[in-house]
Amino acid sequence: MVSGVIGITAKIIVTCFNTIIMREKDESMGFNMWKLSKKA
Repeated sequence: MVSGVIGITAKIIVTCFNTIIMREKDESMGFNMWKLSKKA
């Protein structure tokens, strides 16, 4: 019972963490694209 709750909580934390990482990657990629387009 308790281990199930811990597993669900861990899954939620990992999902949130991955979402934040992906968002940061997308933003930095967008920023690099913007810099490249400014140079071009």
